[in-house]
Order: sequence, then C-alpha cells, then structure tokens
Amino acid sequence: MHVKKGLIMQRRHFIGCGFASLYGVTVFGQNLLDADDRPRCGVADLPSPINLFKDKWGKNHLTYYMSSRDTNDMQAEVWDKEFRLAFDAWSEITPLTFEKIDDDDKADVLIGVSRRRRSGFGRSGGVLAWAQMPSGKNYDGQLWTVFDLAENWVLPDNTGIILRSVACHEIGHILGLDHSRDESALMYAYINDAIKPQKDDINKIQKLYGNGKIK
Repeated sequence: MHVKKGLIMQRRHFIGCGFASLYGVTVFGQNLLDADDRPRCGVADLPSPINLFKDKWGKNHLTYYMSSRDTNDMQAEVWDKEFRLAFDAWSEITPLTFEKIDDDDKADVLIGVSRRRRSGFGRSGGVLAWAQMPSGKNYDGQLWTVFDLAENWVLPDNTGIILRSVACHEIGHILGLDHSRDESALMYAYINDAIKPQKDDINKIQKLYGNGKIK
C-alpha cells in the first residue's frame, strides 16, 4: 500500500495490457519492477505503437461475453451487474453501446477470471487484471480482459478491491485508452475512488469516439 496526498492508494497492476497481450509478448510477472522494487504496470515499459496511433474500434456497438466469474466473492448476477454498470459509464459519455450476449464466438469482448501465475495472478494484492487493446484505426476483432481470482472483489463502499472500478478501467483499455498521469483519472495507474470516467478520461475517450449518441 502507498500513501499519496493523504489517501491510501493501492497500485493497479494491470499487467499485459494492449500490444503485449495482443501480440503474444510474454511480460507477465517478469522484469516489471522499478528502481525501488515496487511492481508497476507493463504498458509504459513496452515500446509499441500504442501511443503513436489512435487505435480504436471501427464500430460503435460492442458485444461482450462473460466467460467466467469469481462467484466466491459475488453471486453471478451481482458480478454481471457491476460489469454492466462499468460499460454503462462509458456509454453515457460516448456514442458507444454495449450488449451482453451468450455466444463467445460472436462477442467482441471476452471477460473471464483466472489464477494463472504466468499472468501474474494467484496472490492477493499483486496483478489485479489485464486487458487487450485494439490494434488499428478500425479494429474489428475479439479482445480479452481477465481478473485475478485471488483478489477480494467487492461492491463500492466495501473493504477490498472494488470490482466496478477495475472493470471500468479495463474497459477503458479495451476501448483504446492507455494509462493516465492524472491522479484523479479512472485510467490512473493507482486505485483511487473513481468508479467511472473522470475529466481526463472523458476528454480522451471523446477524442476517439465523439461525445454524442448516433441518431
């Protein structure tokens, strides 16, 4: 845990986001320590075109499939509701719409859980989740986001790792956003109290997709 500006903040270890996970580069849990041996996100350390191009989806309606859930922490319907609320938070500020479907082959986004150590999972407080990012200006493929079963996933205002906060952050990556340097941003690399996009997140996502609904 790290104390910053009077707040207790825990590192968001979103290892393997974007280019690394999408193209099969193995970075999970390896050589991801900074000078003071604190774990850090792998995205900033990877030389990739993510920051050079505006990679985004080429459509505004995305579907997602719940491959697996952590039902030890939440009932399946509660787990699904938190993800729906996380998707809704992005839909409210963009033309994007999201739909949960029951066909993994047809889904744009696959959501699952794991405790695999090669993904940095398996111990509480380490890697929380990872997500892939779109590649290209009109991406139309399938992306994964996976969450660590070792974490104590909770609802907002409870003690533990707030699922909606992490889910909303990972969805930001899936939509094409990298980490933010703004400490109040949802896409900041440390957990704060954000459970929906903040000013910096909104500005960046609207540059990619616009700010209004399609008529």
